Amino acid sequence: MTFTDSVHRYSVWWLLSIVVCWLPWLIVCWPGVMRDDTIAQFMQSAGYHPYYVQHPLFDTLIFGLFWNIGFASHNLLLGIGLYVLVQASAFALDVSLTLCYLRKLGVARSVLATAFLFFAVCPAIVQAIPTMSKDTLHAVFLMPLAIVYVEICLTKGAVLSRAPVCVILIALIMMSSLSKRTATVVIVVSFVVLIVLAKRYRLITVMCLVIGLGLAQGVCEPVLEYATDAIDSPSMEAIGFVFQPVARIQSKTPERITLQERRELSGVLDLDKAGASYKNYRSDETSWAVNADSSISQKITGLKAWATIGLRNPGEYAKAYGNIMLDWFYPKQGVYYGWNSQRFFNKEYMRQWNTFVQPPMTAEEVLAPLRDNGHRPKAILRVAYIGQRISTDPKLNSQAYYATYMPLMLLIYGVTRKRWLTVAAGTLLGVNVMILYLSPISFPWYLLPVTFILPLFFGINTLRRIGNVEA
Repeated sequence: MTFTDSVHRYSVWWLLSIVVCWLPWLIVCWPGVMRDDTIAQFMQSAGYHPYYVQHPLFDTLIFGLFWNIGFASHNLLLGIGLYVLVQASAFALDVSLTLCYLRKLGVARSVLATAFLFFAVCPAIVQAIPTMSKDTLHAVFLMPLAIVYVEICLTKGAVLSRAPVCVILIALIMMSSLSKRTATVVIVVSFVVLIVLAKRYRLITVMCLVIGLGLAQGVCEPVLEYATDAIDSPSMEAIGFVFQPVARIQSKTPERITLQERRELSGVLDLDKAGASYKNYRSDETSWAVNADSSISQKITGLKAWATIGLRNPGEYAKAYGNIMLDWFYPKQGVYYGWNSQRFFNKEYMRQWNTFVQPPMTAEEVLAPLRDNGHRPKAILRVAYIGQRISTDPKLNSQAYYATYMPLMLLIYGVTRKRWLTVAAGTLLGVNVMILYLSPISFPWYLLPVTFILPLFFGINTLRRIGNVEA
């Protein structure tokens, strides 16, 4: 059976079935759920704050299209609701294509049923569908990219002999790269495996990668920055993550850092500020203490001091990094995205949002049309609270299950059965997991790319043969 045959035969059935399964939670969350960054993006697209590049401009402008519909209709919540409907439809199409592709590969019906049930009832999937966030938007593009990536891997590049596939691959690389900052790293690292495998099609694989990323980062991103006059706000997250152990030592036992090391660190890090604001579960505070204007030589000098301190304090370094990564492998944190956005309008957040507007205007005034009062019929509230209890219970829905144990089980299964082609195809999943462990905080939103592509890699791992080739 070809992929086209599978799509013609099964796609509508799976698409409609998954929509029916998601519909109750969509009703509970209507018109949709935002995250904190989405409100910051609203401030930009609505003109209350200049655009800046910390959040992908591509995402901000797409959200802005729907907010503009809301402004035009004098109902911002309607704009959010329309976005959620479009996104839910796109996810339903992605799920349908994923299942059609697995059917085309010849996976067992029981495996297809398991994959469908994962998409249909898994809280980490279902509760993300009605959310308006850059992370969910990125997952919309990553899911079809994962299908094409797997097919290239399993065919060792032969599928790229078809021009339409190349065009689709370039478009998906471009969209994925534009919609999430770390996606470029994920794509580049993952494509190393494709370039190695696709011996006869190596050049076309490289060309698709270069054109896709070139269009995203060399054309679209600069054009978007120019068109929006966006402020360049370089992210210090990576540097903050690296220097997190130094901040920990400064906070707990500052005498372990010598005067010479302090001088070497001073060009890149405000050590006193980093120590005073240190939090063991995230590196954001350390990032805020990084000198954004430090030169390359200052960074190199600071890294030398970081290495010297680490050689004397390996245990503290392990604790500092381990605390940030803990929730990715220790099942104590559930995955919950909420059923409304009320928590982002409390007093603490309002103080933050007030920095986005110019007096006499206030954040309360600007954001009032975005606020969902949370009033629901009792039956719907009952469903919402049941969903919350299930999602926040780490025994049932832990971050660690999706971030570590499921991918690890797939890897072990493939390696022990010497299914090297499917193990290689799992590189895209593995690199996304690696990005989680290098994140500045263990945050459920970061998990979305991994969660949405897990069923695809579960399905291909059950294959014994790909055509006439051992899987």
